[in-house]
Amino acid sequence: MRHVPNALTLLRFLLIPVLVVLLAQQRYGAAFAVFFVSALSDFADGVIARRWNARSRFGAIADPLADKLTMLTVMLTLAAQGLLPLWLVAAILVRDLVIVGGALAYHYAIGRYDMAPTLLSKLNTALEFITLAVMLGSASGIVGARAAMPALFALLMSTTIASGAQYVWVWGRRATLHYAGRNPSTDR
Repeated sequence: MRHVPNALTLLRFLLIPVLVVLLAQQRYGAAFAVFFVSALSDFADGVIARRWNARSRFGAIADPLADKLTMLTVMLTLAAQGLLPLWLVAAILVRDLVIVGGALAYHYAIGRYDMAPTLLSKLNTALEFITLAVMLGSASGIVGARAAMPALFALLMSTTIASGAQYVWVWGRRATLHYAGRNPSTDR
């Protein structure tokens, strides 16, 4: 069981090119199914890692990367096809670049960090997944939710901004405390 979570994460990486091909061919029903399988494997990998204590440094890095690359692939392709608004895609990309840039800056300026997703970030990721799944389902005719999309876009936009701001606040505060000579993990 120890290696199953990492195998499931690798499966998600392998499904990304499949998604690209299906989306390029506008086979949204099949893309919806592959996207769903990817999400299920993510859920299973998390449950197995926690249940059987099969967590690893590789998994801690690769799992969120597989999630982000999967959603980024679907998001950019749907935006290029005119199915997602560019303002929403731009906001999500800016948030992710700020987080990655901040993590790299922290790593090189201060040292190693363990970035655990916050509850707000998890909500944002869940809303991003739901939005993409609903859009894929809608494009394929599986789900009739076009009328709900503007509200879903607005909700995703608000959690994108809020979670990005939260990461900037938390990690900026940790950096400030570090440079003030205080331990950021114990100083609240």
